[in-house]
Amino acid sequence: VVDLFLVQSWGVSSHLNWNYPAWSVSAEMFCYLLFPFAVPLLGRLGTRAAAVAAALILLAIAGLYFFAYGQTMNEALGAPALSRALLEFLEGCLLRRLAGEARLSRIPWGLPIVALLLATGVAFVWRSPVAGFLPILLFPVLILAASQSDSVIGRIAAMPPLVAIGTASYALYLLQAPVEKGAQFLNVYVARGHPLSSAMAICGYAAILVSLTFLVHRFLETPARRVLRRRLA
Repeated sequence: VVDLFLVQSWGVSSHLNWNYPAWSVSAEMFCYLLFPFAVPLLGRLGTRAAAVAAALILLAIAGLYFFAYGQTMNEALGAPALSRALLEFLEGCLLRRLAGEARLSRIPWGLPIVALLLATGVAFVWRSPVAGFLPILLFPVLILAASQSDSVIGRIAAMPPLVAIGTASYALYLLQAPVEKGAQFLNVYVARGHPLSSAMAICGYAAILVSLTFLVHRFLETPARRVLRRRLA
């Protein structure tokens, strides 16, 4: 019932239920309910103000990460989850406001992206406290770079295979836990500790997940979206 009404991450429960990744759908619903109140303010922001606001939100996320979240972004319940989601949601709105700006095309995006990727990798290897925060800096840069259709990153992001993967990726995200539980018969091959059997089990899980993702996206998600849009229109 909690999952049905999309309130499982609102602090009404002490744990996540059977499809734990769906906590983010609940957090998004919280953001959607507040979105109409943010629209008037977001709509009045100019490019420079939007850029400043986006930077301030990143600073706010950094503050929460280091001083409130215990140096982790793995927050899925209650106020930490909702504050995390709301800040990231507003950051996304501001990035959409900035996307496609002509002045962004003059920025050499490859350099900061490579630097952040290397820094993130080193931080994870060294188990640095900033390891969980660096990807939050990386994704806004990637999003703005990909919004420039004439840039190398923009052209790569627009390739049909990557667009198709991105379109179906949410179905994959929501199916990972049900498939994990439904494919527990593969665990015996991992438990044996043999690298080859473990690799084959992981490949089997991935094959089941990708196949179900295609079927759900093609025959459930896409038709449902079409029907809802037609009726709402």
